[in-house]
Amino acid sequence: MNKRQGKSAAFIREALKRSLIPRNQVATFSGLTNTYIRDLEQGNIANASREKLIALAITINLTLHETDELLTVFDRAKLNMDDVSIYIQSVKQRGTSTVVHPVRDYFGYELLLLGAEQTPGAKVVSANHPTAILRVEGHRTSVEIDMVEDHPIYWELREAIGRERRRNLGLQLNQYTMDHYIHKKSLEEYIRGCHDPKEREWRKKHIESVLLHIRNYENFNYYLTKIQSTFNFMIKFTGSSDEAEKVFFYAHSSPVLPGQMEGQVIGFLTENQTIVEQFKKDVEILREHVLDEYLNCHKLESFFEVLISQ
Repeated sequence: MNKRQGKSAAFIREALKRSLIPRNQVATFSGLTNTYIRDLEQGNIANASREKLIALAITINLTLHETDELLTVFDRAKLNMDDVSIYIQSVKQRGTSTVVHPVRDYFGYELLLLGAEQTPGAKVVSANHPTAILRVEGHRTSVEIDMVEDHPIYWELREAIGRERRRNLGLQLNQYTMDHYIHKKSLEEYIRGCHDPKEREWRKKHIESVLLHIRNYENFNYYLTKIQSTFNFMIKFTGSSDEAEKVFFYAHSSPVLPGQMEGQVIGFLTENQTIVEQFKKDVEILREHVLDEYLNCHKLESFFEVLISQ
């Protein structure tokens, strides 16, 4: 083992240790084999491919700057715009597991959702804000620009994830339902509680995007509730017996917290059916507290129109 291989092996061992994710689960999520990961730890692989290193970085929650370090110790160039497509493709191919998989940053959060959403099937969302999947182009960048550590590919990566999530949603809504439950007062506060004029305009565009989907997709169902769920969560159902149902649950907070929560766990994805069933029960509770008057599509659309006009 030469000096560079020793350095790369030490980096891998430390990164895996900090991730707190068992190696067999790292293998499941990343698509790498246990043997390959062990060889990386032991410095037996001198020329790891860029794609495999990025897949590993995504799985063990490395930041973009930490991923640059990983690539550097393997004598690879730092991340560039060409790697955005590698990120998207890698997460679309990743596996999931009954083990709870954490996420610690905002682009990682949406990457994890993008991966979970690839499975064909219905889904249910409960959140205290409109789903980020329907943010318009530029909103993510506007929200986060003063909150996160800058990186040359960060902004394009964030927008690329958003574009891919919206594209996938449109495709799936042609065949599968998406039910979104949201506390009516929380939705009102999303607009009325925002005192930054620029961000307020972005949020109005976000609401307009939601309204557009309500009008254009019969399978997009929006429910206003009397109560607020304890967690924000998304349940992804499947149309195949080969795929397990998934749940992603995450911080019940404002959608403008990236940066303020840097390094903290902000969400988890799992296929553990005990956890999935618990969140299904929460959906049943939310259904019991849907505001009946807004089941009328005209009244629901009028509510949105009033929000947008404020």
